Amino acid sequence: MSQYSLRLPTDLYEKSARLAKEQGVSLNQLFLYAISNTVGKLEAEEFFKFRSDGISEESARKGALDVLKKVKNRPVYHENDTLDVS
Repeated sequence: MSQYSLRLPTDLYEKSARLAKEQGVSLNQLFLYAISNTVGKLEAEEFFKFRSDGISEESARKGALDVLKKVKNRPVYHENDTLDVS
């Protein structure tokens, strides 16, 4: 595992320490979660931008809506679907 020294504004450090305490985790765990979450989101965004071949968001949305129009409109649950809770 790598180590990295992080300089934070005092107010951000204090807010982070408070949140970590409220969540019952160490400050290190809170930072690790926040960084992992952000990196994951950025990687997903990068992945989808690459996969989109540069099409615009509007064009992608229209394409998705066109696909959805082809799907039959039917209920998610069927009459005979039951859940045994006993």
